[in-house]
Amino acid sequence: MPVYRQMVGPWSEAVANAWYLPGDVLIVVLLYTWFNRIPEAGSVFRFIWRHGRALIIGVYLWSAFWLVWLNQTALMRSGHRHFSAVVVLLAIDLLIIAFVYRSTGVKATFADFPLPADAKQKAVQGSVNPAVFRQQLIQQALIEAPVFLQTVPGFEVEQQLRALLITDPHNGMAWLELGVLAYQQQKNDHAEALMRKALDEAPNNPLILRSLCELLRQQGRVAQAIGFGHKAVELAPQDEIAQLNLAVALTDNKDWDQAIYHYHRLLELSPNHVQAWLSLAVLLLQQNRKADADAALDAVLLLEPGNAQAIAFKQSLL
Repeated sequence: MPVYRQMVGPWSEAVANAWYLPGDVLIVVLLYTWFNRIPEAGSVFRFIWRHGRALIIGVYLWSAFWLVWLNQTALMRSGHRHFSAVVVLLAIDLLIIAFVYRSTGVKATFADFPLPADAKQKAVQGSVNPAVFRQQLIQQALIEAPVFLQTVPGFEVEQQLRALLITDPHNGMAWLELGVLAYQQQKNDHAEALMRKALDEAPNNPLILRSLCELLRQQGRVAQAIGFGHKAVELAPQDEIAQLNLAVALTDNKDWDQAIYHYHRLLELSPNHVQAWLSLAVLLLQQNRKADADAALDAVLLLEPGNAQAIAFKQSLL
């Protein structure tokens, strides 16, 4: 037991006292819970284990407090025969507290407790629709599945992000970065699951929303893409990429007026955006607004005098 040596260890020369006992009792309870980490364990064991890390830290804080309190005289005089023993014991307590608090391994250990064997069956039999529950299982499997094999470049980056998420599982940007990695590997379902997890953790993050907008648009799910795109520009109207992604999704949906509106918003933010001017010209031509289209093409040629597409469109207006 972690603090038992402070009570009966004669080598320590520190004052033994019954006030150390509550800490030992709590550690005994935690050890007993450790031996009962089985799927059939009840909710009490699960609760104790889930808070086991905090319990250990609390025990050592308790130990350190009473060590100082009971040995005040020794600590105030460096020549006291107990001084060295008290300082060493206090340092041990503080080092263990720091280790338990900082260690990702300790956090992962206390986050792990075997699920009941019938957990899935209970979920299906409960209020959750079986089809919905199955989809949730698929999404969870995708979230936990590795993006890269160990031999593939990018594996180390993913491992760093996964390690970060062990200590900070609610980090929306880390989940988004994993989703981007999956997207770059053309694993669209995997990318979507990770980006949706990111959105669960940070529902008002425009970077996540605009990424989902583009991902779903590329999958042909334009209506959903537009929904994410609108929310992204509402939250970050100065975000050029959010405006662009929404404009492209609206174009795919043949919503010309709204697409033109967002291309104008984008060009207000970035007047030198050649592709935006060119896309705007195409939309204006589709609406037979030749004069406006011609002006947009002039802007393209001003920025890129040799732009072949703009030259071809200009010739078609003659």
